[in-house]
This record gives sequence, C-alpha cells and structure tokens, in this order.
Amino acid sequence: MTLHIGWSVEGVVGSEYKIDPTYLSPNIQLGQDLLEFTKLYEVPILLTEQYYGYLTVKAKSCCRRIDTVQLTTPPNNNQFGLFTYDF
Repeated sequence: MTLHIGWSVEGVVGSEYKIDPTYLSPNIQLGQDLLEFTKLYEVPILLTEQYYGYLTVKAKSCCRRIDTVQLTTPPNNNQFGLFTYDF
C-alpha cells in the first residue's frame, strides 16, 4: 500500500447502462509506481514525504524514513522522502 497526497480530476466513462469513474493525475501514476517500491524495500506500507507532513506527531513517531528518491518522469521529477509505518 502506498499513501500520497496530490490533486486529481474525476470523470466518468461508459454508456447509458453502465458508468465507471476514472481519475486523471500524475499523482495517481506516482502512487502506482511507488507500489513497486514496497517490494524493493520489503515493507507493507510506503508513505511519501508529502503525506508524512500531514500526520500527527503521534503517528509520525511510528514512522521511519527509509530513503530519498528522485523520479525522472515529469512532473514528479523532484526529490522526496519515503517513509514506512512500523507496527
């Protein structure tokens, strides 16, 4: 599981009989890309630095920084920290 905060646009696709939601954003793709990192780091939960910043002090005390990454796919080509939540 990956947790990240960012914007997205919701839309619908389908016909008059069936409608499915769709979400568009580079932040959604980032979350999907980070899902592969859970296997690399062998952790069940990855939090981005952006998400970590919204946690309470008590929740932050249960987290551990595991790496700083820089993705090369725009617009997510900036560095950010990755954290895991220790149960």
